[in-house]
Amino acid sequence: MQELEEVGIWWIPSDPDFQVSGLLKFSSSTGIRLELIGSFQEYRKVDCPIILGVTQGKLVTLCGNKPIHSRSSSPGFESEKYSVKTAFIGAHFSNLDEMKFHRIAVEYSYLADWANLPLIRRQEELEEDNYNIRGFDFSYTRPEPIRGNTSQGVLSLVYTWHNSGLPFQINFSQSATFEIKSQEHLSFEEWMSKLIFTLQNFITLATDRPNSVTRVLGFSPYGDRAIEETPHFTKQDVSIEIIYRSVYTETRQKDRLLRDDLLFELKDIQETFGDTMAQWLTIAAELDSVCNLFFSTRYSQRMYQENHFLNIVQAVESYHRRRRSNRILPKQEHEKRINRIVNNASEGDKEWLKQKLAFSNEPSLKERLVYLVKETREIIAPLVNDEEPFIKQVRDTRNYLTHYDKSLQKKAVKGGALYWLTYTLEILLQTCFLKELGFSSEQCVALFDKNERYQFAIRETKGTNN
Repeated sequence: MQELEEVGIWWIPSDPDFQVSGLLKFSSSTGIRLELIGSFQEYRKVDCPIILGVTQGKLVTLCGNKPIHSRSSSPGFESEKYSVKTAFIGAHFSNLDEMKFHRIAVEYSYLADWANLPLIRRQEELEEDNYNIRGFDFSYTRPEPIRGNTSQGVLSLVYTWHNSGLPFQINFSQSATFEIKSQEHLSFEEWMSKLIFTLQNFITLATDRPNSVTRVLGFSPYGDRAIEETPHFTKQDVSIEIIYRSVYTETRQKDRLLRDDLLFELKDIQETFGDTMAQWLTIAAELDSVCNLFFSTRYSQRMYQENHFLNIVQAVESYHRRRRSNRILPKQEHEKRINRIVNNASEGDKEWLKQKLAFSNEPSLKERLVYLVKETREIIAPLVNDEEPFIKQVRDTRNYLTHYDKSLQKKAVKGGALYWLTYTLEILLQTCFLKELGFSSEQCVALFDKNERYQFAIRETKGTNN
């Protein structure tokens, strides 16, 4: 999200006549701050869950305000600073119940690269000698939106463009936006948990790199607007920019991603866009713990390698637990075995023994890995020369880092070997996600074959083993 610094007049909804000047500031590092030249607390000892304001013709609602600093001096003036959770720019909401949106538009840092933005055509007009350029003709055709129905509403990929409008220069840019229209009016927190963060994870998976939210617009029939309604322009059509401090922010490393940077692109799912996106929302809901563990490592770039490894191993284990059989024996057969063992124990040991055997019918980590490696062998095989030692390394390293058993210290991998062990497990999970989305084994192979990061890992693996 872009940095913001706006001077305005501010007040609380219960007393609009008492107004205070102040500066509204936002940056990804510090979040939202309101610095008042004056104080609300001087006259009323109450919280300020909502603060309203006007900055250069824009209506602003600040929500979740906490005082973090106040000062008074004589001679001098009162001053006060607030930490703000969310800023809604474009409307005034007098209470929390009004902050409901039926449609959200959100942009991510690499969404445009994934969405196959069209080329801007440039035709040169040459002089008669064919050496000097006399002029240029520019041509651009905006692609049609792509839509699909999901359990959360209609999801669209919309292409937009921007032009400075200056008569003596061309300043043209294009972007791609996810728009979600719901049948319900949801709070911004509900939009965040149900869709905004879920779609962020999707585009992070697809582009094979962490994405941040770069812009959010909300559409709501509630609140007061600066523009009056007309027969062709209603309050529901007016966009409200929503600013907040994201958990993860990123500066783009490239002007545009190439095809071999991505895991898959829009063209790979264009014919099944609606079904694929609907399936991802289902996956995110059913595999919430797996997604949280996997994607947290993508957004936490400063995580220790050991923590990174443990998160991924836990995600793999959780995935198998959710999606595959979590029993070694049929339930009734296992219960008979438990009863047979417990009945032969002394009375004082029976309760302790029951607790120890409570999860004894679940597959071990090794058994889970054997199953998933077999399912993803076509992708994992180029990274793993021998499956059995690979699985043993994962198990021993996990057990050492979890229990710190000194007998496993020499068996646990470290340094660069731990990095590649973790990366291979990530590839395993990515393959599982792709198959969950409907990609066949053959399609998965084709996608990884063109992925430069995966191909680099294969070259490194072969070089290490040679």
